[in-house]
Amino acid sequence: MFTWVCPACGKELDVSIRECPNCGGRAAEAPAAPPARSNLRFWLGLAGGAVLGVCGLVLLVRYQGRPRSAAPETKAAPAVQANPAPSSGQELPAPAKADAAPAFLDFIEVAGIRTFYDDRNKPQVRALVVNHGDESLTGLALTVTLRPRQSAADAPPLARFTFKLGSDVKPGVSQEIQAPLESFATPAAMPHWREIRADLALAPPRGP
Repeated sequence: MFTWVCPACGKELDVSIRECPNCGGRAAEAPAAPPARSNLRFWLGLAGGAVLGVCGLVLLVRYQGRPRSAAPETKAAPAVQANPAPSSGQELPAPAKADAAPAFLDFIEVAGIRTFYDDRNKPQVRALVVNHGDESLTGLALTVTLRPRQSAADAPPLARFTFKLGSDVKPGVSQEIQAPLESFATPAAMPHWREIRADLALAPPRGP
């Protein structure tokens, strides 16, 4: 059951009674319903969204159809001159040493060095020449400088001798040699053969 309260006397009355019998007050009139605007706002928002969607689609199609600009060409780095000509006042690079040891000397080993005196009391040396390279050694003349094994490359030598291979020494083959010894100490003062290092160099050519 629905009721309403009289605004004048406060008496509760049935909704079917529009006028209060106590004081003559009347029930408040219901406000008129406002015009329906929700539907209009909905349709306006829908139309606006549709317009925005169409505009976005048109812009997307135009962007995809536009040819892309080519990537900028990278400039090639200028070629570096291998040996630039020196300018005035610039020092020239030092030339390579003419007496540099050939690479094949690294594959020749002189081992088993023995020093002794011959019948004329001249110091001599016997050694074994081993070819560790891939090519035969033919008529090779070498100068061997003997130094203590742990000494520096420019340390004073103990002795020196020069020899020439009498025949071809094939790869992996050894040959025994004997040569006069230019000794800077007596053979008795020479270190044990295991403590001797043999530094090799090409023998200088002999004069006519």
